[in-house]
Amino acid sequence: MTQANPAAGRHYATEAARRLHDALAASDPEAVLRLPLGGARHFNPVTGTVYRGINHLLLQAALPAGSADPRWFTYKQVQLLQRRQPALSLLPGAQAGLLLFPGPMGALKGCSVFNGAQLLGLAPPRSPRQAPGDDGLKRLGDAILAELGVREESGAAPLFDPVAQCIRLPQAGYFRSLRELLAARLRLAAQWAEQREDRPRALRRPRRHAPDDPLEDLWSQLTASLLMGLLGVGADLSTPFRPSGLAVPMLQRLLAADFTELLLGAQRVELALTWLGQLSPTLAALQREGAQFVRDNLLSVGLEPSSPQAVPETAADEREAQVREAGRHALLTEVALLAAPELAHLLAGRFGVGEVLPETDAAIHERFQRWARAEVEAGRFDARPADARALFSHFLEQGEADVGELLRRDAAQQRRQRMDGAIEPAVEALPTARAERLIAIQPFRDDKGGWLKVGHQDIIELGLVDKVADEDTRMTPSAVYLAFDEKAPRCDAQRLMDAVDAAGWKVHFLQYVESRDSQIRSYASYFAPLVGYMPKVGDRLKLVEGVASISSKSGSGGWVVNFDGGNKQRALSSGRFYDFIESVIDGDFVGQPAAKAPVREAGPAPDVARMEF
Repeated sequence: MTQANPAAGRHYATEAARRLHDALAASDPEAVLRLPLGGARHFNPVTGTVYRGINHLLLQAALPAGSADPRWFTYKQVQLLQRRQPALSLLPGAQAGLLLFPGPMGALKGCSVFNGAQLLGLAPPRSPRQAPGDDGLKRLGDAILAELGVREESGAAPLFDPVAQCIRLPQAGYFRSLRELLAARLRLAAQWAEQREDRPRALRRPRRHAPDDPLEDLWSQLTASLLMGLLGVGADLSTPFRPSGLAVPMLQRLLAADFTELLLGAQRVELALTWLGQLSPTLAALQREGAQFVRDNLLSVGLEPSSPQAVPETAADEREAQVREAGRHALLTEVALLAAPELAHLLAGRFGVGEVLPETDAAIHERFQRWARAEVEAGRFDARPADARALFSHFLEQGEADVGELLRRDAAQQRRQRMDGAIEPAVEALPTARAERLIAIQPFRDDKGGWLKVGHQDIIELGLVDKVADEDTRMTPSAVYLAFDEKAPRCDAQRLMDAVDAAGWKVHFLQYVESRDSQIRSYASYFAPLVGYMPKVGDRLKLVEGVASISSKSGSGGWVVNFDGGNKQRALSSGRFYDFIESVIDGDFVGQPAAKAPVREAGPAPDVARMEF
């Protein structure tokens, strides 16, 4: 679970992770994966906002015991309702749910909301859809799968066959109920739809993992759970029905390791639902029923009443609006989660700069956040696929003059600082001149140890390149993770802190992250000759398997290389990138290359099954 600094105020991501963790640890954890009343989505009956993605999970987890009411109100809305209906009152001791949304400056924001069942005197929602019986459920499921065009064949276990482009299902008797069978079919259909090349660009997102990664299966299981809810059985699950499979334990592990991964994955689930609704008229009709249910239950309390003109007049208009809304919200969420240090490489690639001052970094990041929100909300990226990093590249193109001016001022200020240090004749004055240097350090910890995350430039400037010695120290193109061991006082993390103290640098500790089994352990081992190497398209590398050139960035954040001869291509994951490299033939290093002739000892061949594509 991620930890927050109490002095930093309310940390919404940490609070959201804790709430979901508690809900999944409850007696009925699969309730988090369902839909409330008759397939309706959670919504605000004052503004008409439908809550999707991570907010669906958060509100489902916050549903009061016994409630299936999908309506949620802010406290201000409750007060306005009470003015119009004095008999209305908030249930004593009512626990509020939490919503997350991207803030204007990139940080995740949150607000508290109360469920309709917690408002005493509030009329129940109108026109709920009744859950269908088994016959009706089978007809709906068969119609959706037939409209999707999924080919179904027999097999030993339920799975999606990417080679044959079909889903395989065991013979009768494998599943304990009709609903369990339908949930499996929908899960596999979601995996099949994810592979389709005709998916609209606005509904695509770069894949962060290999197709066979367990997380990809998790997203398809969440999609299937929501589809079952749309069919009307979200609040009427029989005891033997288990739509989530391994989803609950996987969600629990993900919450402990990386909440951001869950947030982005939940957005992908929503994009998948929108895409499936475009393929299946039956599913699209169910989604329209849900939208009509929201409109039938809108309330007027003097706050931003919904305009009738804003309601799409046709099913096609409504589907188009759903695509736009889902795509924009997912993109803005990615932008909100992109931290300033992650953009340093793109900045260096375009302007040829090394490290910039923290205040310059923050100023560029702030301008990017404002620009991105304006561009996305104006719809300028609706028709072309883009992620947060691609948006930053567009921002640098359009704002090259402004960003260039900030960098010129930054360079001038750094020169003044260096001159101020050089003017002082006494050696004792040097630490004072260097005291303005700031280093950002992020602590990580799991059950077996921990790390301090710093930048490549920090390692080089502190003279630690050849002093790092721990076997557990790891590195990626974006950072070096120095191992910490309480039983070893001379561990790499302690060497770092000693060097920082000797250099007189100021330390800024970033958010502390703790998990049971950190994925950092799977990253590339530390290799001194590659410290400072920043990969880019066009670089030539000597890999374990031969000489290759970087041809492109992969959708999962790694790099695609073409081997000399042109008949072989390989995708190298970002986490294990340096494990594959013996030396850099042609490429750029920040600072100075750590060694002139890097030579890596021969090791086992790369595990192709774990590579990300």
